[in-house]
Amino acid sequence: MYNTFSWSPYLIAYIVFVIQTFIVASYVWFSKDYEPPQKGLWALGYRFWKHLFYGFYFTFGVIVMDTALMWCLGQWTYRDWSFQLPSVILGLVLGIQYLIATILKKPTKIDLGYAITVILTILLLNHLYIPRPGRMVTSSAMFIMVSVALIVILPFIKEIERFSSKNNEPPAVYDITNNLHKIFSRKFNIAFWIIATMEAMLKFAGSSLFIW
Repeated sequence: MYNTFSWSPYLIAYIVFVIQTFIVASYVWFSKDYEPPQKGLWALGYRFWKHLFYGFYFTFGVIVMDTALMWCLGQWTYRDWSFQLPSVILGLVLGIQYLIATILKKPTKIDLGYAITVILTILLLNHLYIPRPGRMVTSSAMFIMVSVALIVILPFIKEIERFSSKNNEPPAVYDITNNLHKIFSRKFNIAFWIIATMEAMLKFAGSSLFIW
């Protein structure tokens, strides 16, 4: 049997709760008609934090998607399906949003390269590096450090890309922003934030949405 590894689906509820909280909080900070600054330090700061959060969403989107899919493929026992299935559903649905509605909604060539790098890195760490004998503890620390590095490096990559384009927006390979906003709307994210909050609270109490 091939040895592989995935993080526990138990963690998905907490991860998506944190991410959804950031997303819903952004609705309070930024109105629908908010116009981001275009020049000066405010514009630089806005771009930096935007891309930092995009890297955060995308990286953890890969993690929760991989974890949820591994559960569906039988990596984890189905005997606790009523406890884990809500987290898996959250991971699959919101994981798609974190992947597509951030880096991949209007990507440049650099964005596509970054996305491929993150996906391959997470998959290789989970399914080739960590499962090797004697590496579980040290490789878990390596996984965390690599994940943080993937998140932090994106704002700097995007600024270098912008500088190479003479401070203009680099051309996108495609743009599906308008269609995505119709699906992953504010109502969608608030509804799933409520669901994720309930599931995280129930998980903390040793229960789940599907346990009754």
